[in-house]
Amino acid sequence: MGANILLPHTFRQLGWIILVPAAILGMLVLFDNFTLDILDSRMITIYKSDSVPLISPKTQGHWFQIINVNFTQTIIGLLNIFALLFIAFSKEKEEDEFIRKVRLDALVMATYVNYGFLIICFVFFYNLDFLMVMIFNMFTTVIFFIIFFRYMIYKSQKTVVNEE
Repeated sequence: MGANILLPHTFRQLGWIILVPAAILGMLVLFDNFTLDILDSRMITIYKSDSVPLISPKTQGHWFQIINVNFTQTIIGLLNIFALLFIAFSKEKEEDEFIRKVRLDALVMATYVNYGFLIICFVFFYNLDFLMVMIFNMFTTVIFFIIFFRYMIYKSQKTVVNEE
């Protein structure tokens, strides 16, 4: 394969260090409306809706507005995304063609499973419940990839040990 665009191996450990507290805080934000008052600020937004979503024909809103926001959700969401990407896309200690194939297979499988769940959610979740599903869906492809990749690596190492 061509260029190796994976992160250095040490990023995986950094990802776990970031992920554990960020995931806990993320759950608090989603289920307990946790915010840090110190993160209140004014910020420009591209579009501010007065009542209904952007795509509705009845939308009343304004473009490029200065609004009062709290950055807790933003920072915790970004920390979770970076942590998951660090874990998922950092090199193995020994990166070879087999690992690259396993990585690709795990990514394809994670994509299929993620979209399978998303299709089910489109059918059975509505309104704000579906919005919650979409929030989780931002993270699930990478989470499924990590699970499948680690499992496939574990399984291949177990097979090699049994053959010896």
